[in-house]
Amino acid sequence: MPRSCRDCLPMMPTELSAVLPARHIQEECGVFGVYAPETTDVAPLAYYALYALQHRGQESAGIAVNDDGVFTAYRDVGLVNEVFPAERLRSLGTGTIAVGHVRYGTTGSDNKRNVQPILVNHYKGRMALAHNGNLTNAAGVNYSSEGIRRVDMTFSAAYDSDIDQVKKIILDEVLAHPLALTGPEAPDAPLARMSAQKDSCLEFTLRVWCRAENYWTLFFDLNENIKKAFDANQIEIPFPQLDIHTR
Repeated sequence: MPRSCRDCLPMMPTELSAVLPARHIQEECGVFGVYAPETTDVAPLAYYALYALQHRGQESAGIAVNDDGVFTAYRDVGLVNEVFPAERLRSLGTGTIAVGHVRYGTTGSDNKRNVQPILVNHYKGRMALAHNGNLTNAAGVNYSSEGIRRVDMTFSAAYDSDIDQVKKIILDEVLAHPLALTGPEAPDAPLARMSAQKDSCLEFTLRVWCRAENYWTLFFDLNENIKKAFDANQIEIPFPQLDIHTR
């Protein structure tokens, strides 16, 4: 039995403060992603997932759909059902990948500028980015505003290829290109190394610096020139294959 009537009363806010911090669910945004092996309606899947995650953020909502590299996205401030009425959800179309986000702001304002997913034009292609929490130990760098940029490329060669020969061919093409920075103005010297043993090929990684305005010219030129050099030196570029042995 309670010792007094006060024992029957709920705790006051000041009394709760000592208990709640340890129990309180500190939600920070909701993130959802889905992948389908074939093109389908992935946007509604993301919608219902975000609806279930609405408790994690009520400031904004957004969905991005990837249909074989073509992105369709919409994002705005508001709750999931406010941002995505039926017609707008249908306008996202079909695809194989979707990513969604509901925001609970920990830093920054609650205006549309902070709504996710964020569409990024990356040097390897377009990307939709959604994150939970803050990036506190890294600085975002707009490389297009920098004086120089590093070109990262990968090439494939057959397993019976001479590794040293492949590296030499790649580096020779780099050193012969006038837009490649190979002297003291580059933070690092050009690098060509075997980086992986794939299922049907050896993978080689190239890293070389150039001036920012020459990035894509150098990227495309090296792709073409190294392919021609591989052909001239009979370096085979394999295609994915499966060997089947029967008895």
